[in-house]
Amino acid sequence: DIKKCQESIDDYQKGKYYCVYFHENRYWGRLLKVFSHDDESVATDVELKFLHYKCGFWEFPKNYDIQIIETEFVFMGPTTPAEITKNGFKFNEDEKAFE
Repeated sequence: DIKKCQESIDDYQKGKYYCVYFHENRYWGRLLKVFSHDDESVATDVELKFLHYKCGFWEFPKNYDIQIIETEFVFMGPTTPAEITKNGFKFNEDEKAFE
């Protein structure tokens, strides 16, 4: 459920990965920072370090892609990579995220 995913975003999830729908595509990003109106409210924006898809794996680009986006674009997570290799990351949720 997307709403439940968005409501789960808080400082305890830093370092976990979320999938976002952004600029007509889907991307995985590692949560770096959470922004909200106050300590009691749900997150309004997040700072993510995005992975890029290359040759069947997700990887951090040479020049990091770090952006602040509104939580309304987050639709899946939190999760951690199912596979980490020298080629990059794989997520079990990829198939579901890209349906």
